Amino acid sequence: MRIATRAGRRRAARLRGPALQEGILYTVLGFLDERDDASVARICKDYAALRRAFVLRCGCDCKQLWNVCYSSDGRYVATDAGRDISVYDSTTGQLCYRQTNYDMGTGREVRALAFSDEPGLTFAAGGIDHEGNVDFCTLYVDGALRHTWQREGVVWAVAFAPGGATLAAGGQDEKVTLYDTTTYEVRKELFRDGEVNAVAFSPDGQLLACGGDDALLAVYDLATGATMRWERPGGNLIFTVKFSPDSSMVVAGNRFMMLAVYDAATGARLRTLHFGGSVESSDFSRCGRWLAVGTAP
Repeated sequence: MRIATRAGRRRAARLRGPALQEGILYTVLGFLDERDDASVARICKDYAALRRAFVLRCGCDCKQLWNVCYSSDGRYVATDAGRDISVYDSTTGQLCYRQTNYDMGTGREVRALAFSDEPGLTFAAGGIDHEGNVDFCTLYVDGALRHTWQREGVVWAVAFAPGGATLAAGGQDEKVTLYDTTTYEVRKELFRDGEVNAVAFSPDGQLLACGGDDALLAVYDLATGATMRWERPGGNLIFTVKFSPDSSMVVAGNRFMMLAVYDAATGARLRTLHFGGSVESSDFSRCGRWLAVGTAP
């Protein structure tokens, strides 16, 4: 497994200094090309150009950008700038869709963003409501607002299960909630001992991983509801968790400048990677050969 790293930031309030100049990696979903080094460099260059286009179109400072994510087919790329969600054609950079502050509610700011693996513009957003004091998780289907769940705390992370039938959301209320995206009912609540910063489903749909301020990586068996294992990778806040495409590995990165790689079946730690800053975003390429990691000083 080869590692591609680039400085980046997950949380806008903590962006400072050189990270703003060098860091373009926030939440990374699928932009790496697994073919060769030259392809990766080309994709990274295109990604930087898209970032510049985003700033020009929105007229907002890059410090406000919290997430960048790609649709499963690579056709769309979505960004949020705090109070706006913008979706672009990933090839041309053309703006396809925008959800503004005024559409969502004047006090709302987005802190989490994720696409479903279903075709089309189906995605979820979560965040904070400064005016209504009721934080939110929202579902969009074909670009239109379909449903909003109220939350008792800022939503830091959202993720769809394979097939898009289940949406997981975690945040300040110290739990992960699983929502049915058709009936909008709560399927299950998984309680933690701290804020939840990251959630991820395994590609085979059997496992859910989450991590947060309690510094514990938790992996749940979705069929039985059992907690398969707990692990403390470095004893510090976890900001990112991701499964490999074949569901065989799960990674967790934390503020202690390390990312741990685990066997998803046994829970055994396979390796530990150390960086020069807090590990705040990560993702595998589709073939599983590449792992992109975003860090912050």
